[in-house]
Amino acid sequence: MAITLTTQLLTFQEYLTQLADTDIRSELAGGKLAPLAPPTGRHTAIARHLFRLLDRELTERQQPWVVTYGDVGVRTGPHKVRLPDLTVITAEQAAALWHTAAVLESPPLLAIEIISAEDPNRDYRYKRTEYAALEIPEYWVLDPHLEKITVLTLVDGDYESQEFTGDAAPVSPLFTHWTLPTASLLLSGAAPATPQILPAPATPL
Repeated sequence: MAITLTTQLLTFQEYLTQLADTDIRSELAGGKLAPLAPPTGRHTAIARHLFRLLDRELTERQQPWVVTYGDVGVRTGPHKVRLPDLTVITAEQAAALWHTAAVLESPPLLAIEIISAEDPNRDYRYKRTEYAALEIPEYWVLDPHLEKITVLTLVDGDYESQEFTGDAAPVSPLFTHWTLPTASLLLSGAAPATPQILPAPATPL
């Protein structure tokens, strides 16, 4: 008689419970917790930089939207939750999360991911498929390693993509006035200079 081994998949509620009991940021991928590696300094700097720019853009254009910074999840399936680096959501979505776990069950207006070197397929392939299935209308992939930004726009249930590099500004259906070049958004060449070690002062005789 064959023995069948079964693996218990975490439910959405179990994921929320486990998430509340730990400081480790984890996604729910196929019913299993998938801890996220700590981001690099450049990854974090790009996310903060982009958050400030998007927040200023929404304020100046008086758009009733909210930009979130790594603290709002997106439920992409019965056993799947993703944590985009940034999202743009409606004021109604923000209000609905006020007294509940910050995980959207409806599509945000925009999801943004910054590629992590240890698993680029997660953002380029798996999340692309999940975000399209959820019908997120716009998805950006920022790749500091290849120095490019991919803007994906949902058309008839699938994403059409455009890649931008160098001085080219990403073309966004949501942010039609966006004019900042890709290199500046990726903080290309902006690494802090190595501090100089000065010799100790001479000891007076």
